[in-house]
Amino acid sequence: MRLDVVLVVYNQSIDDIKSIEELQHSNYIQRIIICDNSDKPNNNHEVAKEYTKVLYHSMGGNKGLSVAYNAAVKECESEYVLILDDDTTYTNAILREVDRFVESNEADVYLPVVISGKIIMSPCKRGKYRISAFRSTEMIEQPLSAINSGMIVKTGIYEMIHYRDDLFLDMIDHAFMDDVRKNNFSVAIMENVVIHQDYSRETDSMPTARIRYEISKKDNRVFYDSSVAAKIFCEMQLIFWKFKAANKFHSLSPLFW
Repeated sequence: MRLDVVLVVYNQSIDDIKSIEELQHSNYIQRIIICDNSDKPNNNHEVAKEYTKVLYHSMGGNKGLSVAYNAAVKECESEYVLILDDDTTYTNAILREVDRFVESNEADVYLPVVISGKIIMSPCKRGKYRISAFRSTEMIEQPLSAINSGMIVKTGIYEMIHYRDDLFLDMIDHAFMDDVRKNNFSVAIMENVVIHQDYSRETDSMPTARIRYEISKKDNRVFYDSSVAAKIFCEMQLIFWKFKAANKFHSLSPLFW
């Protein structure tokens, strides 16, 4: 199995990507395509030259995650694409387990089990409107969705579907998985491939949480624009998030976001 890795960075050095050294030295990895969405000056163009497998592309500012993903996958040449977040730990031991699974299980999309604390972040349950966590791996069932990080996709799929560029940051992965399902692509869950990832929102300050909320609000309203019922669900969810933030920060301010 040979993989191209897609990574998007934002206002950080390539050197700070959590698994960059491991990926650079792995025989499973052919290329590491890094799209830089940074809106502050950096020297990533020069840093990228220190890594022989890195293909670096500056987006010229923050164009959004989906636009960066679409630019990156156009550069992929391997049979499979591995999507990673910059803070995801992905070791060569994990890659060996992935290789064993892929060799014996034919599918178009492969999903690892992604855990943050005690929560299974991915795969997740895809209800008619609500997307929620499974309580255990034994409870995973269709229909399901998933987050991007750790997902492995057959490169040929991108000839038929892409990441929705009307979404800036949130819901991109769930929209992609909806398209996977609509186009009848097969999905396999790699239950022995477990990735532990930090969920940054749990440690956000109130100003950061508000910025994230505004982005989420816009993206969710686009994602749930398919029907009146979906729009109502979206607005109720946004209200719930504001009350949750008010409780977290012991402040009424989030109620007026």
